[in-house]
Amino acid sequence: MIEIPILSSDDAMLFDVWFSSLINDFFHVLKKDSHIREYEIVEYRFGLNDKPQLTLEDTGIIFEVSRERIRQIEHKALEDLAEIINTGENRDREIRLSGLAPF
Repeated sequence: MIEIPILSSDDAMLFDVWFSSLINDFFHVLKKDSHIREYEIVEYRFGLNDKPQLTLEDTGIIFEVSRERIRQIEHKALEDLAEIINTGENRDREIRLSGLAPF
């Protein structure tokens, strides 16, 4: 089980910095190419990390897949991310925020 650290109550980091770090860690912690690709798609779709915000069509051109496939990848990535944000863990990826009780 891989854990992603969470902020302690005395941590001075701003929420947006922490949240950006959480998103980055969530997609990169396992170092799987498919997760890194999901992250890159989310970066382009939402204009994160100084990437331009692109349409499904334009993102599909970059990754050489259809806009429908980009939509599917984006949807799954956001579902997985929402699960860890809402529950503190993602069982499919076997990731949890550190400091939480075991599964």
